[in-house]
This record gives sequence, structure tokens and C-alpha cells, in this order.
Amino acid sequence: MIKKALFLLYTFFCFGVLVGQEVSIKPVPSWLFKVSEDPSRKPDQKEVSDGYYLQLYDKQTSVAAQTSYTHIIRIIENDNGVQNASEVSVSFAPQYQQVVFHHVNIVRKGKIVSSLQFNQIRVVEEETEAENFLYNGTKRAYIVLRDVRKGDRIDFAYSLTGFNPAYYNTFSDEVYFSKGIEIVNFFATIIASPGQKLKVKTYNDAESPRILSYNGSQTYHWSNPLLKKYESTSGTPSWFTITPYATLTAFNSWAEVGKWAVGLFQEAEKDVSAEIKEMVNAWKREANTDKQVYVAKAVRFVQDEIRYLGFEIGSNTHIPYSPSKVFNQRYGDCKDKALLLAILLRLHDIKAYVGLVNTVSGKVLDQRIPSQLEFNHAIVAIEISPGVYKFIDATTSYQRGRAYEIFTPDYGFALLVKEGVDKLTTIEAGPRKFISIEEQINVSPKGETSKLLVQSSYEGGSADNLRYDLDSYSNRELGENYTKYYSKYYDSVVMEKEIEIQDDSINNTITVREQYNIPSLWKKGSDGRDVFSVFAKPIYDLLPNPEESYKKGPLAIKYPEQIFYKVKLGMPSEWPVDNSPIHIKNNSFQFDFEIYNEADTVFLDYRFISFKDHIPVEEMEKYKEDYKKMIEVMEYQFYQGVKNGNSGVNEGGSQLSWVPFLVLLCCVAGGLLLFRQFNRKSAPTLYHPRIAKSLSGWVVVLGVTLFLGWILNTVSVFSDTFLTEYEWSSLKIAGGIKLQFIVIFQLIFSFGIPVFSSAIIYWYLKRRDIFPRMFIAYVLFLIAGQALILFSFGMVDLGTSFSSIIDVYTKGLIRSVVYGAVWISFIYRSENVKQTFLFPYLYDPLENDTIAAEETNDQSNDNNEEQTDSNEEQ
Repeated sequence: MIKKALFLLYTFFCFGVLVGQEVSIKPVPSWLFKVSEDPSRKPDQKEVSDGYYLQLYDKQTSVAAQTSYTHIIRIIENDNGVQNASEVSVSFAPQYQQVVFHHVNIVRKGKIVSSLQFNQIRVVEEETEAENFLYNGTKRAYIVLRDVRKGDRIDFAYSLTGFNPAYYNTFSDEVYFSKGIEIVNFFATIIASPGQKLKVKTYNDAESPRILSYNGSQTYHWSNPLLKKYESTSGTPSWFTITPYATLTAFNSWAEVGKWAVGLFQEAEKDVSAEIKEMVNAWKREANTDKQVYVAKAVRFVQDEIRYLGFEIGSNTHIPYSPSKVFNQRYGDCKDKALLLAILLRLHDIKAYVGLVNTVSGKVLDQRIPSQLEFNHAIVAIEISPGVYKFIDATTSYQRGRAYEIFTPDYGFALLVKEGVDKLTTIEAGPRKFISIEEQINVSPKGETSKLLVQSSYEGGSADNLRYDLDSYSNRELGENYTKYYSKYYDSVVMEKEIEIQDDSINNTITVREQYNIPSLWKKGSDGRDVFSVFAKPIYDLLPNPEESYKKGPLAIKYPEQIFYKVKLGMPSEWPVDNSPIHIKNNSFQFDFEIYNEADTVFLDYRFISFKDHIPVEEMEKYKEDYKKMIEVMEYQFYQGVKNGNSGVNEGGSQLSWVPFLVLLCCVAGGLLLFRQFNRKSAPTLYHPRIAKSLSGWVVVLGVTLFLGWILNTVSVFSDTFLTEYEWSSLKIAGGIKLQFIVIFQLIFSFGIPVFSSAIIYWYLKRRDIFPRMFIAYVLFLIAGQALILFSFGMVDLGTSFSSIIDVYTKGLIRSVVYGAVWISFIYRSENVKQTFLFPYLYDPLENDTIAAEETNDQSNDNNEEQTDSNEEQ
């Protein structure tokens, strides 16, 4: 027991010493630039999310002190904010950084309570990229705040001391002017070292800093610049961004950045073991004088036998491990593998260099200010001839073929780690990925089994990708996956024999052959004819939908891609078709389509080639027109008529589907029956119909909202996107029969709105006594219908295909809830409503007013007669 207690005490002591080395509590730095909150600034309550906002965000960096200071004040708005903002957390690299807490206070009703106690600081390891096989050794120091309540002001400040030693006392930083949460006061300050001047470049309309002298150092300061709210840019290329930001750097040119990069690698590249040299000599003998053979051996060894695994700890975020170490441990990250491959090539007198690239924004690297922050990846550049390079990514696996024909991703630009380099080098992507798919369907008469034969050829980068996938699955899994793919289009499809795969590693081509039986190809169509369809899914996947992307930016397309897709249909008899080819070519892509027949064989030929990775904004309107043309020919439906089974083909599904019209008919019929039933009902009122007021005041405003809503909903319904056979059958492809049932429910709801609102408007104009109750039922119908549709879409895995529809119904649900809250409350409370909607079923206001007038006259005459009799008696 005593030993156990001593062990626990020792462990606690060691932990305390460790935490004390990494985390401390000290006053704020003396070099701070003084900033003050602007009390006149208030949060935009519409933008407050997660239950809190930042009253202050102040970040300052001293280059000389190698310290970054952050001061944050959070305002807790509600219970959700208590949950989300009751922790102070700081991530850091313990190899070269320390966390210094200055204060952590909770301010409540003017009273300040300190929550900063050393024994409440916890430090944990935080490997955020372990799933990507990267370990960076980062840790997180955090304090869990106690007794946080709504309305509290959480005020805390901390510093991170120490810069990455791999920067070799150089400096670059980026300041972003965007916000995910509401920020009231924003300050950013960078204090250069004495005598140092930083270059500044702003992007996306970011404000420039105010440059001033502070304590003898040039200081760059932003005080409450315009902050842009986060906005999704889905569908755009990776290099496109709308976030305003500024880059500050001590580098004056790419030559200076290149010199820094050479220093990172020069020590590691000296360590080349005897084992490496022995392996190189063996490769030389095997390759004889063919250096491409030698290059291929080196590439295959580094790509396939040195696994990707990075320990980017401390300065090794940028400095590679030595080739000998990487060779012995058989793993490394991108820079480790790139350096090893470059050394292996140099040992055979092949000029090779590490190239620094950016996998996200590399295409616009030439537009950026020189900085070491611009790179996130390393590849290899082989100098084929003076100034001409072949780039190879050592982290890619399963690449085959001649060495100088290996596929290179579209990284844009590279900075070569080479003495004397002073500019970026353009990377030529490719060679182009190529896929050729031919599907042959031997169409049998209805009731007989049809045959599907598929032959696919993959070359270049496409073969590399497929080779990786093939090696990741068992033969059984491959068969199941391929069968599942075709089962989306052909019911009951069965793989007849095992997949045949031929891999020509010398020419880097893979051929895949598949064979299937389709027991029931023909289906009964909406017009009573038998029908089957073919869908050009491989081409469809390459065509981005312009309606589902950011409207103010370029539209991303896959590059470099080239795909040929042919469908060959052996029909039961001669089958004429209408040959209407489509040919589209512009600076971004080329699309070609032809349909033709030769006796009883129908051919559909598709071709798509991309020339760059995006469609520019200025060409978007033309692309929208082209997109509609291309989508119309993605699916073809073949109908079997009465004579010889050759009544033709439905091109692109232009025929309208019967489903929406049947739903509309049912909704109108059902609506009329329900209207007839409810129209005869009456509701109790507080006043007699004789005193009913005319439509006036806010009741008129309510009527206007009903009329406008009816118009908008009616127009929306009849411009619905799911109105053609193509679109209707595409639903099954996207989400199966379940999705089709969901869309039927959506159509019922969509058609039900104008039908229901027509009845509401009728009762409104008639000032019926049932109007208030039926109006409330109408609003609840809107809310419940939209909520059920959202819930139903959530039950089907659709990816991002229906994100726009879900967004429409989410916004519609919010509007309906707000609309209902306003007008239902008005219905309940308004005396005007109670005195207006009083008429029961079959009540005629004119007739009843006449009767009331006659009764009043009779009563008046009786009174006059009584008065006359009284006078005579007197």
C-alpha cells in the first residue's frame, strides 16, 4: 500500500514538473501594443450562433520576442453558450513552444472571479492528423470553467512563446478577416524586430494595415477591419477562395525562400548508408544503360516499399529525416520520401531535386507573395534537359509505365530545392487520365434474359487509381461492388462469371471485363408499353451542376480527364433512331455525343475531355445552356410498341411523367371532397352575424399574405423539377424506390398547398365563422408537411445531390413557423377577427339584413301604436 502511494505521488510530481515546463502563469508581456474596445459597437444579434459571441478578439505577435499573445472576451447569451463556451483551450507544439496564461476571469454583474489556478490546468496530447498517418506531437492545455451562467463575461488571455526552429529566424504570418462566430471588436497587431520591415500583400479586398512605429519597431496594426462572414464556396476549384486575408513576410523574393529551403535539406541529404549504395549498384546492373528503367525501379521502391507515415514533430515539420533513416525504418512523410527518391536518382548521375508545392492553392502560387507558408507538400523534379523537368509524387502508390510517362497531378507550380533557384517552376500535369468503357447489351424479348458485357480500359493516372482500388478489395468484394453498381440501373442483374483483369504494367494500362445476366430488362412503362433505359453514369459524374455550386466563382471540373463511353445495344429487331448529335467545345472542355444504328444495333457514343480544372465565371451562362443539352442525353429510354417492337426511343427523357399529373388529380379531387365536407361546418362565435364587420385593418394584411402565398406556391408547383420521365427514373438511380415515395409525398404536399389555400381564401372572402380554425389548420399543415419532408430526406443517403432542395425546405419551415407565430397569435387576440368572421354556412347577409330591418320597423310601429293609444287615453 505504501509503495502504491509513493508511486502515485511520484507520478503526480513528474506530471507537475512536466506541466510546469510547458505551461506557466505570468503577467502580460511588456511589449504589448495598447488597444481599447469600442463601446459603441454592438453585436449583430441575427449573427449570434452557438449561444455566445466575442466582445473582443485581440491577437498580437512580437517577432523579436517570438511570442504570440491572444486576448478574448466571450459573452454568454444563453444555455447553449454555457455548453459551448465554458472551456479555455490552447494547442501548442511542446518541442519549441510554451503556453503562458495571464488571466482567466468570469465577470458576473460587475464582480470579477478568477478561474486561473495552476492545479486546474490540464495538458493532453492531441494528434489531430493520426487518421492521415501523420503524428505531430502537439498538445492541448485547457481549463474547464466552473459555475458558468447565462450572461457571464468570460475574459481570458494567454501567450504562446517560441517559433518553429525550422524557420531559421525568418518570419511569415497570415491574418484572416473572416468570422464563424460574431465578433464585436477585432484587433490584429504584428510588431517586427527592430530594423526589420515586412512585405504585406492583401487578398480578396482585405483591408491594409496601419503601419506605425512602436518602441522603435515597425508595427502593422488592424483595428476593427471589415470581417466577412463565412460563406460556402462549394463546387469551386480548391485554389479559389473569397476569404479576405493578408500575408506578411520578411522574404523579399522566391530566391530568399529557395535559399531557406536549401538549408532545410542540406544536412539530411549527406547521410547515405552503404546499404543504399549497394541497392543502387544492383539497380544499375539491372538497368544496364537505360536510365528510365533505373528511374522506374527507384520510383517503384520509394512509392510502394516506403510506406507513408510521418512524425512531423518539432522542427521535423519542415526538416526531413535522413535518407538512411527513412530507408532503414521503411516509412516517411512526403519530404522524407521525396528526398530519398532524389538521392537515389542522384547516385546514378540523374539530376533530381525536391520540389515544394501546394496541393490546395498551387495553381495560383505565382500570384502570392513569396513566403515559406505557401507550401504543404513535397515532390521530386527530374531534370530531363536544361530547364525541362518531369515531376513525380513519391507519396503516390501503384504507379507503373515508363518513368517519364508517370502521371503527375495538377499541382500548378513548384519551388525547387536547388542552389541558385530564384523563381517558381511550372508543373505540367498529366499525361491525361484516359478511360474507355464499352457496354454491350444483347437485348432479348420481354420475359427472356438479356446479356450485359462490359469492357473497360484504363491508362495513365486512371490505371494508377484503379490499381490501388483493386489491391484494396478481395475478389468477392470486387464482384459485389461491381454488381451493386449495375443493380441501380438493371433490376435483378447477376454477375455471370468472375471479373477478368489484365494489368500491363509496362504500358500502364488495365483492362477489366465483366459479364452479367439481366433476367428482366424490360419494364412496363407509364403508357402501357414495355421500356428499358440506359444511363451514361461515367459521363454524368464529370458534369458539375451549375445550380449546386457557388454562383460568384468558377466551377470546378476534373482535370486532366479523358473518357470515352460507348453503349452498344443488340435489339430484337431493326431499330431506327433519330440521329441528333451534340458537339460542344470551349476552353475548358469538349463534349461529344452521337446516337446511330446499324440494322438491329443501336450505338450511343459519348466523349468528354477536360482542358483545365474550371469553367470561368464569365462563361457560366453559356455552360448552363450546354449543361441542359448534355443532361438531356444522359439517359435514353427505349420503348417496345405493337409492331415488330420498334416504336422508338425517348431521347433524354423529354416525355412528361404521368406521376405528378396523377398526384395533382388526386389532390384536386381530394381537396374538393374535403372542401365540401368542411364548408358545411360552422363554428361558435361570440357575436351575432348581424353585427359582422367588413374586412379592415390588419385583417386585410392577412388576406394579402394569403393571396401572395397562393400565387407564389402555384407558380412554384408548376415549375417543379420532377416532371419528366428522365427525372422521375433518375430518382431511383439516386436513392431507390424509397426516394421515389418521398418525392410523391413531396408532390402531394406541394399540390396540397394551393388547393388548401384556395379554400382558405374562399372562406376569408366569405367571412366564414370557420375561417380562424381552418387558417390555423392550414399553417400547421405547412409546418408539419415541411418538417416531414426534411425528416424523410434525412432517412435517405443522397450525399449533396439534394442539398438545394433540403435548403429550400429548411428555409420554408423557418418562414412557416415565424408566419404561424405571428398570425395565429393575431387570430387568437384580435377583436377585429372575432367581429369579422361570423357567417355560418348558407348565411345570406343581405337577406338577413332585410329581415332584421323589417323586424325593427314592426317593433317601431308597435311602439308608435302604443304611444298613440296612450295619448288618446290621456
